[in-house]
Amino acid sequence: EAHPEIMFYYLRGNHDRMERTSTERIQNLCTFNDGWTTYEQGDITITGMELSGEWDPTWADQLQEELSDYPGKLHVVMLHGMVSEYGQGEEGIALRDLRGRGIDYLALGHVHGYKKETLDSRGEYCYPGCLECRGFDEYGEHGFVLLDVDLEEKTVASEFIPFALRNGHYVEVDVSDCMSTAEIMDAINETAKKEHLPHEDFVKFVLVGEMALASEKDLDYLNQWIQDDYYTVKVTDKTKIRIDYEDYQNDASLRGEFVRLVQADEKLSNEEKAQMIQYGIRALEGEEIE
Repeated sequence: EAHPEIMFYYLRGNHDRMERTSTERIQNLCTFNDGWTTYEQGDITITGMELSGEWDPTWADQLQEELSDYPGKLHVVMLHGMVSEYGQGEEGIALRDLRGRGIDYLALGHVHGYKKETLDSRGEYCYPGCLECRGFDEYGEHGFVLLDVDLEEKTVASEFIPFALRNGHYVEVDVSDCMSTAEIMDAINETAKKEHLPHEDFVKFVLVGEMALASEKDLDYLNQWIQDDYYTVKVTDKTKIRIDYEDYQNDASLRGEFVRLVQADEKLSNEEKAQMIQYGIRALEGEEIE
């Protein structure tokens, strides 16, 4: 309503709950339903459908028939879902069914990050992603996609425009050589400097590597220590325990007995023994085994 000079084309996805009746009084807002709907804007058509259930191959045939009613136009198609070659599962979109259907640009929703790929010899498909990073699962640069349409050449060129006030970062920190929380803090700071992380962004530090059993690691303290360094920040732990098997050979404990039992099994290869001991010690230490 604040920008009546702009036409808005709004295709609902799985996060959208707005009822269509609320848009009837807004003259510059165009919506879609569960059948193909086409709007003309000059020499461009905008066609879309709100998918329900699993992908139906006949939808692509219906789309081609719909677009054939607008010869000589550039065709932008809007869909919401996860693209794959065969379109498996609910909200799946089959790329193979959309090739050769006269699509110049396939505008997609559902994936929250930017992605652009070739559809066929004529068109491309694109996820613009979210305008803003809103959580630790939306990494990378955020913005929108601008289409430059050449009506004489009948071509569509797309460009990603960075827009977000904040972006998201997933940063792995190798702490294999660290023996204390203080050393882990130094490793995080060193990694942050190398990555040039803006302080106004979302940052998730993930501790990786193999740490000695005797090492000290306070995850709660690390999260409290770094809270003021970024707009939102989290430190998570994906490290594993580094096992020095010889340390358990003469150990009068359940761990030592386990190691000696495995080492004495002549049916197992050295590789199998090493893997079995590694899993067993980690299980005894309470680690989750993948």
